[in-house]
Amino acid sequence: MSRFLARGQARSLILSLLPVGVFILIEALYGTVAGVIAGAVFGVGEIAYEYWKNGRVDRLTIASNILVVGLGGLSLYENNGAFFKLQPAILLFVFAVALVGSSILGKPLLVLLAQKQRPDLPPVAIERLRGFNFRMGLCLAVIGALGAYGAFYWSTAVWASFKAVGAPILMIVYTAIDFSILRWRMRRR
Repeated sequence: MSRFLARGQARSLILSLLPVGVFILIEALYGTVAGVIAGAVFGVGEIAYEYWKNGRVDRLTIASNILVVGLGGLSLYENNGAFFKLQPAILLFVFAVALVGSSILGKPLLVLLAQKQRPDLPPVAIERLRGFNFRMGLCLAVIGALGAYGAFYWSTAVWASFKAVGAPILMIVYTAIDFSILRWRMRRR
C-alpha cells in the first residue's frame, strides 16, 4: 500500500469519525440538542470538504451523512439523542443485508469484487470467499445489533468507544479468525 493511499484512508477515517466526535463533545458540554446540531453541521462539512478536496463526493459519504442529518432531525424532533447514534448501526445493517442478500441470490458481493480485482482467482478461493461473504454479513448484523442496543441503553461515552474502537476490533478479530480457519482447512486438503 502506498503512503499516499494510507494517508488518504486515515484522513477519511478521521473525517468520518468527526461528526460523532463533535456530537459527543458538544453533548457533554451543552446537551443533546446542541450535540446533534453540531454533529449534523460537521456531517455536511465533511461532504463539502470531500468535494473541495477531491472534486467529487463518495456515495458512502453522502449516504452516511444523510443518515447523520436525518437521524439528527429525528433526535431533535423526539428530543432523544439515541436516534442520532443509530447511524453506524444502520450502515452496518445495510452492508449486512447486501452481503447476506447477495449470497442468497447466488452472486456474493465479495466474490464479485475480488473477481473484478483478480479475474484469475482460483476456484477454491472463490468457493471460500462465498462462505466468508455470508458469514461476514451475519457478523456485521450482530455488530449492528450491538450498536443499536448501545445507542439506546449505553452512555454516550461507552457507545462512542464501541463505535470507534470496539466494532472495528470485532470485525478485524472475526475476519482474522475466519481466514485462519479457512487457511487451516485449505492446508489439510
